Amino acid sequence: MPIARAGKGWIAVPLSCLFAFAAHAQEISGPYVGLGAGFFSYEEQDDETGFVVSDNSGIYRIVGGYQLNSNYAIEVSWGRSGDVEEHLFFPIATPTGFDLVPLTFGVETEIKTLRVLAFAPFSGLSMFGSLGYYDAEIDRSVLIDFPQDPLRDAFKSSESGVTVAGGIQYDWPRIALRGEYEWFDTDDIDTSAINVIAVFRF
Repeated sequence: MPIARAGKGWIAVPLSCLFAFAAHAQEISGPYVGLGAGFFSYEEQDDETGFVVSDNSGIYRIVGGYQLNSNYAIEVSWGRSGDVEEHLFFPIATPTGFDLVPLTFGVETEIKTLRVLAFAPFSGLSMFGSLGYYDAEIDRSVLIDFPQDPLRDAFKSSESGVTVAGGIQYDWPRIALRGEYEWFDTDDIDTSAINVIAVFRF
């Protein structure tokens, strides 16, 4: 009987070590970089004319961060949207009556973010939310396509404020795949993005 008890004890010791190692292996920490792409939604209304620019475009971004542990990370990102466009026609008087002249508004946005992510990890899957700060530079362009002499103009503006995101991340030892919805708090513009980001850990 003493030999049997000793045998069970010797079995329990390596099993305990194995479980301890597995629990330790699940902990994630260290630096990472990522590449992402998605859809960018933009809507802006001019208060004076009532004209609305509303469109979706692609967006790509680069992220870099540090995973403090399996539950928290600090992350910075840089992203740029494609060209958001809105078209309309307005009448002008001509010697023979009226002609319709095309008017095109274009918007491109560059966004930088700094945010904190909180993860709720499960087996190979994490739900997460983030809160941070963004700074955006918006390039606007206007084209009035007069038949003889098209008129072009461009100008820049900036926005900054709070950004909030949430989504799901699938985790592997060195790679993670993230899907998220991100919202930007702005004064006069409604903007959001749906991103898919591949994360590579060091």
